[in-house]
Formats: sequence, C-alpha cells, structure tokens
Amino acid sequence: YPSLAIWDDTVTIVGENFSSVLSNNVIKFNELQANVFKASKDTLHVKVPYDLMEEFSSISVSLAGNVSTLQKKFQLRAPILLSFNPSSGTAGSIVTITGKYIQTSKAKIYFNNVEGTLIPGASNSLQCKVPANLPAGNVEVKVVTGSGNLFDTLPFEIKGPKLLQVIPSVAGEGDEIKLIGDYFSDDIALNAVMFDSSPATVVSATRTELRVVVPPHV
Repeated sequence: YPSLAIWDDTVTIVGENFSSVLSNNVIKFNELQANVFKASKDTLHVKVPYDLMEEFSSISVSLAGNVSTLQKKFQLRAPILLSFNPSSGTAGSIVTITGKYIQTSKAKIYFNNVEGTLIPGASNSLQCKVPANLPAGNVEVKVVTGSGNLFDTLPFEIKGPKLLQVIPSVAGEGDEIKLIGDYFSDDIALNAVMFDSSPATVVSATRTELRVVVPPHV
C-alpha cells in the first residue's frame, strides 16, 4: 500500500518470511527492479521505479529463488491539471501549469496535438513554451505521462495578434518603424509582418511592440 502512486513514492509491502537484509529481497514492478530501503520479516518499503511506464503493474517479491506475486496490481497515478499562469498566450509564450502527480522528466505536453517544449521545473508544475501555428481561440492542452495512457486536459486560449498603431505612419523603403499592439510573440522568428504581399524584416519583438524594416517595392 498504497496501490496507487507515482514515481519515487514509497510503497509498503506486508507479508511473511521476508529477509531483514535489504539485498536479499528482490522486488519487481513488472520486470523493473525497485529499490528496497527498509526491510523486516513482515514488511518491505520500496520506491516506485522511475522507469516504470505502464499504468498497471504486477508486484513480485523474490527471496532465495522463491517468488510471490501480489494479487492486486499496482497503478500509476494519472496527472491532474489545475491551472495555467497566464491563462492565455501566443506562440512562444512561457506558461506554467500547476497540478498534481506531475513529473517533468516523464511528461509530454500537447496543444491541439501539437507538441509543446517543456522547460525543467519544480515538482507538480510544468513550464512550457506554446508552439507555433495554432489558431486563435481555445485549444485543448493535454499532459501525458507514462506510456501515453495517463493524461489530463485543460482548455487554454491562444491570442491572435492585435495591431493598434504604426509609428511613423509614413515611411520609405529600408526605414525602421514600430508596430504597437498586443499579443505579439517575444520570439522574433514567430512574427510574420507583411506589407501587402511583401515580407518585412522584424528587428525586435515584445508582446506589445515590433520593430520592422519597410521592405522594397511597397
């Protein structure tokens, strides 16, 4: 017990005829050997292996060639997503996801089936970069752990760019101008600025301001 836990949690196995010598007790979750850190004749304390990927596992105890398997299978916990900070963003935005039973090293994150980039962070939270090429509006964010069948979802709002002002409003080829607005990407490469059908070079980018060079033949 418990029969439901996550990686590195402690699981206590109660039985008979165990060895008080740690190394004599071989505990496996399916085929993965677990670390036994405390043992007596009737109780073993082990850590859930980090490499365990299956949702359900058989726990076996082996001692001097004799093997006993617990009748009740062990189950890995699925992640639970609670909130986003911020609750909306654009391509390239850094978002923190808070929840329960999350291990960054074991997780993948998807925005409408487009994989996001995870940033190593604290336990029970994930930081990720919102991927590009997502439509404005609500998308489903899915955090997946284990072999892929342990997941939870939350809606997240993708904000489209909003242009409010061009400074100056009159300029020539090669001039640098400022575009003032909201929900631009901080990543220069994710902002596409067009003058009719001519692409402009983006020099710098923040959420509220883009500096671009007026392209030729405009």
